[in-house]
Amino acid sequence: MPKSDPRRPQTVFDKLWEAHEVAVLPGGQSLLYIDLHILHEVTTPQAFRMLEERGLSVRRPDRCFAVTDHNVPTENQHLPLRDALAARQVALLQANCEQHGITLYDLGHEHQASCMWWARSWATRSRA
Repeated sequence: MPKSDPRRPQTVFDKLWEAHEVAVLPGGQSLLYIDLHILHEVTTPQAFRMLEERGLSVRRPDRCFAVTDHNVPTENQHLPLRDALAARQVALLQANCEQHGITLYDLGHEHQASCMWWARSWATRSRA
């Protein structure tokens, strides 16, 4: 994304993009630095598997956190999950977070499904 025209007011999107753009590649694509990753149980098994296959680690586990919030009930979280796939995804998220040192706000945590609350909280932490 080209730098904004200083004569035109910037949108929030423009400001966020420019704050995270590391480089513009020869083909015109932008390389962005994502400084906070919010993980959940549905798509992370594939991501962690790809890291493992490539022999990579999580670069900044201190700038990641995970929540179980897509395939889990709002109430009665103490009961076993009925859906086998959902149960497997939650188990994989738990195992992957433990293996990679990622904070997990799991079932039963008071802010377990509050992604946006945690995002605001973590965004105020230092960006060392």
